[in-house]
Amino acid sequence: MRRIKVINCKGQAIIYVTIGVVVLILFVGLALDSGIGYIVKTKLNSAVDAAAIAAGRALSEGGTTAAEQAANKFFYANFPAGYMSAQITSGPTTNLSQDAQGRWHISVSATAVVPTYFLKIRAMNTFTVNSSAEAVKRDLDLAFVQDTTGSLLSVFSDVKMDAVRFINKFDETTDRVSLIHFAYGAAVDDPIRTSSRGFNKTSVVNHINSFSASGNTNYAEAFWRAKDQLDSIPSSLRSNIRAIVFFSDGSPNTFSSTFTGTSPCAATPPGNPGVIVTGDGPGSPSGLDRIGSVSGAPTGCTASRVTAMPAFFNLGSGIGDNTFHVTNPPSGQGINPRPVTSTVNFDNVNNAARNLPEEMASSARDAGIYVYTIGLGTLLTTNKSWGNHERGDTVLKNMANDPSAPNHTPGQLEGLYCYAADTNQLNACFDEIASQIFRLTR
Repeated sequence: MRRIKVINCKGQAIIYVTIGVVVLILFVGLALDSGIGYIVKTKLNSAVDAAAIAAGRALSEGGTTAAEQAANKFFYANFPAGYMSAQITSGPTTNLSQDAQGRWHISVSATAVVPTYFLKIRAMNTFTVNSSAEAVKRDLDLAFVQDTTGSLLSVFSDVKMDAVRFINKFDETTDRVSLIHFAYGAAVDDPIRTSSRGFNKTSVVNHINSFSASGNTNYAEAFWRAKDQLDSIPSSLRSNIRAIVFFSDGSPNTFSSTFTGTSPCAATPPGNPGVIVTGDGPGSPSGLDRIGSVSGAPTGCTASRVTAMPAFFNLGSGIGDNTFHVTNPPSGQGINPRPVTSTVNFDNVNNAARNLPEEMASSARDAGIYVYTIGLGTLLTTNKSWGNHERGDTVLKNMANDPSAPNHTPGQLEGLYCYAADTNQLNACFDEIASQIFRLTR
């Protein structure tokens, strides 16, 4: 008789179930501990990113020591001590270096150890996460244009104080800065360096503090000198970011060029370089005043002797630029010109004084130069009762190609116009412009 062997599987089932439970716990533990590790890693990434960006900002304002301090501060603000029970075992380490083009490379790295919970059964008590980030601070060429006209007299101390605060935000070892101030004409107080980096911050600050307020408003010569400063740097040495910051509290009513007419104005080229003035209301033009001077010193040729408006902006003596039109200004490229004929009268001089800086700013933007403008006071927000009845801030908006500009031109570099109703708001405008520039250089 054949015997049937009965096998008891109960014990084997218990073993299989036990093994399955252990494996399941391992998988669940791996998933949970890995999830915690992923969260810590993400947080660490955010912390080193914030640290690198903050270091780049601080580098512009306070140098390498300030950059390292800012990196530590922002790292721990974004990765608080004991986060998810993780411990920082290395870093944050901040390294700063410059390349051959003068760009700053800021790298921040850190390492954290994360405790495990379920994986301890595999004798895996911790695991390590690493993170690093790099920011590149691009170099800057900046021309800062300061209005010193008579309308600023009552608030000029506050204006100069805010301008100094603005200049102090830039790095005198890496950024290039030129200072220009204007009234009847315009003067370059601190020329931009054309072969080396940096600028003499003490000199710029001292010049700003020495300014006095008087005279009329010549945007065109001031902007031309600012653009000329940036263009004087050889193309191979120019910075990645080029910008003009232009401050004023009034509308342009004066412009420079080479004029011809009756004696003592030269009747034939090169004519008599000078500044023709209209003032802020209808009346006969006056001048000619001296170019390159904010004080309005006479040239010996008066506006009454000028027989025709010049065709082009031209400062004479080999420093002119006849690409900017006085009469028959072009349209397009951000320019919606006011009519200007060759007749010497209030409307033509005043309209030319507005057209020229807009045309120059459009040319600057085409050349890759960002234009930022700051306006102060109610003179800029009132519709004029004469001429084309436009607000004073129209020109400043158009120069910056601000999104709110009447002649905003899509496709051209877009800057920013910031309006301060009074000096209490002026520092905020300077801060906003500086912030815009720093975003470009990171």
